[in-house]
Amino acid sequence: MANSNIFFIELNVQNKFRHTCDIIENFYEKHIPTTVYVSDNKNASNLDRQLWTWKQESFIPHIILNSHANSSDESIIITSNETFPAVTEALILFDPYFSDKFNQYKYIIDFAEVYHPDKLKLSRERYKKLKNLGQYNLEFLKLGAFLNNITV
Repeated sequence: MANSNIFFIELNVQNKFRHTCDIIENFYEKHIPTTVYVSDNKNASNLDRQLWTWKQESFIPHIILNSHANSSDESIIITSNETFPAVTEALILFDPYFSDKFNQYKYIIDFAEVYHPDKLKLSRERYKKLKNLGQYNLEFLKLGAFLNNITV
């Protein structure tokens, strides 16, 4: 696969669940199978609940895969399994994570949480590490710009 596109989405407010749902919906509407990595079962459950309730008029079909399962027929997969399978085109890093398997995804979403100095510092460190590797196309965008410009 060609270089993966890694998008750092700027978060000015602490509302990552809502913004993640917006991105998931965008990928779902464009028929882009997506894996969402969360670090723990609590975040997986919260994201699952958000996808059921965040918009009254819509529901995004999805599944939570535990650490024992490694594939699904659903186009939206939520997992805390750090060896997430490359069965989708997109990977959303709800929680920060680095993998040598990023190149198996066409789109990778990370968040630059600029509302919190410590999280912003960690975001910058991740961006710098990925840039220094030289194998990814990196972009820093506001959420609206990302949602309006993603093309398949």
